[in-house]
Amino acid sequence: MIINTIEDLSNDIFYEIFEYLYFNDIHKAFSKLNNRFQQFTHLSYSKYNILIDYTSNEKRTLKQLKRISSINKNQIFSLSIWTWINNNQILSSFNFNSSYSNLQYLILNYLQANSIPIILHQLIDLPRLYSLTIQTEEKLKTFGKIYQLVFNLPNLKYFQCRAEESTDSNINKSLPIALSQQITSIKQLIINHPCNFKQLIHLLSYTPKLQYLEYLNLNDNITNLNILVSIQLLNLTSLSIRSSHTMFDTLEIYLDQFEFNLKIFSIDIHIYDQNYLNAQRWELILQRNFPQLEEFYMKYTNNFDDNHQPLLYTGQSNEFSSLFWIQRQWLLDIQIEFDCITYSIHPYKKRWFEYNEQERIDLSKSKQLILNDVSLERSYQTLTIHHYIKQVKSVTHIDHLSINTQIFVIKLIEILQLLPELDSLKLSSKISFQKPRKVHHNELLNIFCSINRINITKLYLEKIRQMKDISFFLTICPLIKQIHINNLYKINIQSFLRLILTQIKNQLRFQNLRLLSIRLPIIDDKIIFKLKQIIQNEYLLNDFTIKRIEEIVFLEWK
Repeated sequence: MIINTIEDLSNDIFYEIFEYLYFNDIHKAFSKLNNRFQQFTHLSYSKYNILIDYTSNEKRTLKQLKRISSINKNQIFSLSIWTWINNNQILSSFNFNSSYSNLQYLILNYLQANSIPIILHQLIDLPRLYSLTIQTEEKLKTFGKIYQLVFNLPNLKYFQCRAEESTDSNINKSLPIALSQQITSIKQLIINHPCNFKQLIHLLSYTPKLQYLEYLNLNDNITNLNILVSIQLLNLTSLSIRSSHTMFDTLEIYLDQFEFNLKIFSIDIHIYDQNYLNAQRWELILQRNFPQLEEFYMKYTNNFDDNHQPLLYTGQSNEFSSLFWIQRQWLLDIQIEFDCITYSIHPYKKRWFEYNEQERIDLSKSKQLILNDVSLERSYQTLTIHHYIKQVKSVTHIDHLSINTQIFVIKLIEILQLLPELDSLKLSSKISFQKPRKVHHNELLNIFCSINRINITKLYLEKIRQMKDISFFLTICPLIKQIHINNLYKINIQSFLRLILTQIKNQLRFQNLRLLSIRLPIIDDKIIFKLKQIIQNEYLLNDFTIKRIEEIVFLEWK
């Protein structure tokens, strides 16, 4: 059969299309075509994803509700409500009951806190409710009661609750430890509101089938072991913690109370406690509690102000380079911006200079420092980037530096002098020779003569406008072996290669360079062939290879 028009398509095709569209879009797209499509949108076989989005137009929202009320409730597959306009009126118009026989996904945002228990009582009749997300901008006075109602939903596998800080300090009374007949089917639980350890223990006693847990703010620092209760969650493979209050000693006590088989562990901490940088203690905790762990993510953020300069780390330096961390390929990055330093542990990811898969990567030399702000003195009288770098150096040496903001050339050189172990430098913005003041040629010459040896071998430049940008770095970093350029900025690739390859032949300071990689948005095999011909015909290089990988041209020579 030859299909010439959309009307000749089978209903099965439209069933598949409808599964990826919200009902409002379906109604707008199809209801005015012809009688067939007007009828089709009401067929009992169709399943709809319905979205009531935030809008300041109350009439439009109510009009959407009226349109939705015309379909059969058993056609609704998912429902998302993202508006606080007449919120209670909107929710009451749905009147959740067993007629929503196919509703599996429900998202309710900006709820009034007092309406949540009422809705949850209705949801008990939904036979296929699989996923539930509830968000309120208010405080939950007794979130123990809310969780008890949620745990009564018979088929729920995913639950997320977001709220302001709760005032319920007696959740262990409103939600007692679960009995064997009270366990739920929930496999993924996201507690996006402050929850202390006692409260967490009571919640988790209902969820032995839990596989993924994410919770916020263990907001106590209990160290009395006598009051803690151990709990088994043998199905739990992924755990994520965010906290602004928990000291490391308390966290260690918490983790020792659980028994589970974690594969992924993530922790995000915002508190001053140098113990979070103690790699040896982390090693003992992870080996003791999570012997099967495959992925470890840790973010420890240290905030400072003008009256509190970054303190030097008092423990052993370079501990995150031990065999334990290298074997697991869990690497350390440090990020500096405005008023904080963030130390991050994460699994190894390929970096910009690691294009050769045959080349062995030395993960013991993988520590990266990322600078998002280099002019802290604009905000603080006593703090400068030098204070932050000294604090970082007390924790570990730095192998790779990435600067994501414009930087004055004098400050760049000062930073490079502070980091003598650097092997690579990545500049995602330009260096300035004009601001905050103009740098004269004689001043640069004096700098070149006075700086200590810089050992950088790999250079990334986001954009170059002229050849002297590269010449500058080859002068201060004479050991550079490879350069990556992300944007030539109106410079012709043929002219650029002629110029730089000619200088390689004629100038001593280019002699270590062996690899150029340049991203060209428009590149094909014809251009590669033409570049090869230019190099050969003009005797610019003897022993070389040139190839492209997607948008990047790689030119390598011996």
